[in-house]
Amino acid sequence: MARITVLGAGLVGALVATELSEDHYIKVIDPDQEALVRVTQLAPAVELHDARFDSPAQLADCDLALNCLPGSVGHAALRRIIAAGVDCVDISFTAEDPRTLDTVAREAGVTIVPDAGIAPGFSNLLAAERWADEPTFWNGLPPAAMHAEASRWILGMIDRTATIGHYAYDSTGYHNEHYIPYLALAEYARDPHVRRQAR
Repeated sequence: MARITVLGAGLVGALVATELSEDHYIKVIDPDQEALVRVTQLAPAVELHDARFDSPAQLADCDLALNCLPGSVGHAALRRIIAAGVDCVDISFTAEDPRTLDTVAREAGVTIVPDAGIAPGFSNLLAAERWADEPTFWNGLPPAAMHAEASRWILGMIDRTATIGHYAYDSTGYHNEHYIPYLALAEYARDPHVRRQAR
């Protein structure tokens, strides 16, 4: 069980914290108390910190950081994560080029996966269906295993959206970001269960 700190409890951060809390110890840092309350409704065991991420010390005893902060502060957060000596998956998508931190990250012995995004669910599902005859994909998984994992993420997201709605600030602004991919899945996914649930 890894000790993972999720920075940001917005739409993506809350989803990531919820999903990972099933198998890992999760700490979430966000100054928005309402966002933290929404996380506890989905994942009661998550440790919450009502604070801004402004110090490498906040990552003490952390195995991995997930940078789910807005892009406007994401690059500065990466600098603090590197200073803490913690590996990071970064989905903040900043305007700054994350490669500018390569040297300092290497010197600190830190691995940063920049601009990771949240696309693997949809893209992996469609790739697994399109290239089902491939022996393995880039991640070493056969298409059937990748399809199963992507389906689990997508169906879980659909279920949460349908049963509890969006749990991010100004959620109405996210409707297009959620429903347009669902419509694409409803139209193009080969898995009949995914197609039905996406409708």
